[in-house]
Amino acid sequence: MDTLFAVSTAAAGILSVLAVLLAIRPGFPGTGWLIGNSMVSEGATRQMRGDGGFAAYPVPLAGDVLQIAAGYALQAGTHGSALNQDMAQAVPDGPSAQDSQDTQTDTGKVMYLTFDDGSSQENTNAVLDVLKKRNIKATFFVVGENVLKHPETAQRIVAEGHTIGIHCHRHDYEALYESVDSYLEDFDKAYRAVLEVTGEKARLYRFPGGSINSYNQEVYSDIIAAMDARGFIYFDWNASLDDALRKSSPGELIDNARKSMMGRQRVVLLGHDIVHSTSLCLDQLINQFQEYRMEPLTPDVEPVQFKP
Repeated sequence: MDTLFAVSTAAAGILSVLAVLLAIRPGFPGTGWLIGNSMVSEGATRQMRGDGGFAAYPVPLAGDVLQIAAGYALQAGTHGSALNQDMAQAVPDGPSAQDSQDTQTDTGKVMYLTFDDGSSQENTNAVLDVLKKRNIKATFFVVGENVLKHPETAQRIVAEGHTIGIHCHRHDYEALYESVDSYLEDFDKAYRAVLEVTGEKARLYRFPGGSINSYNQEVYSDIIAAMDARGFIYFDWNASLDDALRKSSPGELIDNARKSMMGRQRVVLLGHDIVHSTSLCLDQLINQFQEYRMEPLTPDVEPVQFKP
């Protein structure tokens, strides 16, 4: 009983202080929220309903009091006080950059981050580190030879929930596009490498150089027909970091992305996870385009494909 009396007395004291504060400064931070919730937070309401009527009247949780007191202290200009420092530690911060993918407002815009030519031990892992920190899934179109060189990295791509697709086995344009058969033979090698290393049966693929390029003019339509018959889906892109064209700084890559996106609602962004500057710019790139929800490609996504 003594404990109960002490708790009740302390609660009454807190409420008295708050009442005085409200009388002096009725508009200080947090009061509208508090009054709008009848001086009771959701947590306090659950506590009252679960204890069989133990509490005689609704009181704010300690966190609620701290939040309001901290807001008042900040508005009163006590930024340098010890009280303010204590309050800053007691009141949780807002969403961090790490949580941005979960908390951002859905604008209807979507971006698919795609990376070609991996896996690379250093740069692909750096890209994966950023994606993991930001809670974002992406798509990796891998080279079979690189998968066999760096199997742990390819396995990490799949283990962390990203989509893995086929780019090619050996990145040799002339040999690859010599004929339909040469393309299919190369694709089969890459497909088997991914399956053996990751256990994943890849459904998506991306042509080296895009589905229509200067090397495959005579064979691209027949290759597409053969791959369609096998049940595979190819994706080109409608925006690019241009990170494979020349050596660029991270800032230049972000500018390239912005210019090529042209404000589209749906963006398939091309990048290369074997390029060091790409791994360096990724975190800032995500910050720059937070109006976009970032998702991995799947067979259910309408493909972006070049037209003749």
